This record gives sequence, structure tokens and C-alpha cells, in this order.
Amino acid sequence: MSPFKLQKVLFLVLIAHSLTLPCQAIDPRANALCIQVEGECQEIGTRELALKKANEAIKIDPKAARCWRAKASVLSNMDENEEALKLVEKAIEIDPNSTDNFALKAKILRTQNKGDEALRCINRALSLDDNYDN
Repeated sequence: MSPFKLQKVLFLVLIAHSLTLPCQAIDPRANALCIQVEGECQEIGTRELALKKANEAIKIDPKAARCWRAKASVLSNMDENEEALKLVEKAIEIDPNSTDNFALKAKILRTQNKGDEALRCINRALSLDDNYDN
């Protein structure tokens, strides 16, 4: 399997996992936008729309880590990893106990060839949820 396909499969597992978890208090409109963003950011043709939706979700609920993580996902898929890393750090600052935040940070760090840091993030995600299989 090519690295791109593997990355896409891992990201889809991340989305599926996040949908099965109870959401922390998040505005339902922002949550609905985040769900759309998570699907749309995978396809090149819908990434700009996904970015607009992520920005709207942040405007609606700027205290929700999921909104910041959604925007970080879009930017990561647009190869804007430096900015994506800043946003996932913001998501971690808001919710330091989210496995999804650390898994996304690991994905971003891996694309930057920062394997040791990525591994620490995966280990942190596993320490938060030992059933986490991303």
C-alpha cells in the first residue's frame, strides 16, 4: 500500500473513531460543520469549502477543541503543516485528554519527518485510551 493510501486509511479510521466518542460540550451547529469538514478535507476538490466550514465552526464555538482540530486537518491535507501544527496545539491546549488531538499531531509531525515527536504523541494517545487503534 502506498504511503498516501495508508495515510488516507489512517485518517478515515481517526474520523470513524471520533464519531463513536461522546463529544464534549460543543455547539451542535459547530459539531455538524466539523463532521462535514472531516469528510470534505480528504478530497482535493472540496478542501477550500472544508476550510471555510472549519473557520465558521471556530467562529461559532472557539472553545471547542474539535473545531480547531478540524481546521488543522484541512490545512494538513493542503500541505500547510506548520500552520496545522499550531492549530492542533491549540486543540491540545483546550482538550489535553483527546486521543484524536494527539493522533492528528502525530500525523502532522510524521509528514515533517519528526518521527520521535510523532511517536511520543501516539504513545500519549495510547496512554489516554488503550483501546485506541489508530
